[in-house]
Amino acid sequence: MSLEKKLHPSKQTSHPSVQTIYYLEQTFLPLSSVQREIWFDQILYPDTPVYNIGGYYRINGHLDIKIFRKALALLVQETDTLRLKLHEQDGVPLQTFPEMQYIPLEYYNYSKKENPSNAAWSKMQQDIRQPFQIFKVPLFRSKLFK
Repeated sequence: MSLEKKLHPSKQTSHPSVQTIYYLEQTFLPLSSVQREIWFDQILYPDTPVYNIGGYYRINGHLDIKIFRKALALLVQETDTLRLKLHEQDGVPLQTFPEMQYIPLEYYNYSKKENPSNAAWSKMQQDIRQPFQIFKVPLFRSKLFK
């Protein structure tokens, strides 16, 4: 199926209005050795954002937020690592890659601020310092700044 058809399906679907993430099928898999090391570090030091990775992309011009949300959902659907969910069973870490039916996207309109770029940058810096709770999902944050 083409990207165009995935982003513009003939029948529109609606996402739940509640900020809840729903998961479908779950297959539990062991962690890789590197994943186990990160998991162990995060268990020992849960309030440190040492493994956070941030980035941004500047989009010039008009952006249709509905289409952007669909593109983000498609990206998550097709990228297993973005759907990774950690579990612990009898002290052993496991992972699943469940389907997500709702992808959170926070929107901030800083266009009327005195310096919109600095305001957005400040918020990004603040967010990158926030640790993730490794047993809560998703293990990524998506934000859109105007």
